[in-house]
Amino acid sequence: GKEVKKENHIQRLMCEGVCTKCREKVQWRFRYDKYKPLKTPGSCQACKNKTVTKAYRTFCDSCATKRQVCASCCIDIAEANAAAALEKESRASSAKISSDSNEK
Repeated sequence: GKEVKKENHIQRLMCEGVCTKCREKVQWRFRYDKYKPLKTPGSCQACKNKTVTKAYRTFCDSCATKRQVCASCCIDIAEANAAAALEKESRASSAKISSDSNEK
């Protein structure tokens, strides 16, 4: 009902403006009921204003967008997502190699 819709909306908002790795961390927190929303706005590490309104963030949305970095881990978003994709690829290929060796 209404509760599920609200939770899905919060999940969608929390996954915006962060890299793949941080998105997966937040999704894990939701999945295992570990997510805790931010009660009071936090200080942005860039502009030093109390503008961080989402939990598990260090930059406010505007500073993160300006700098093209993940609002959570502060790493360049394009680089972080490319690194995550490479990591997933290497994990998949190593899993394939190990399954091939098990078949012999």
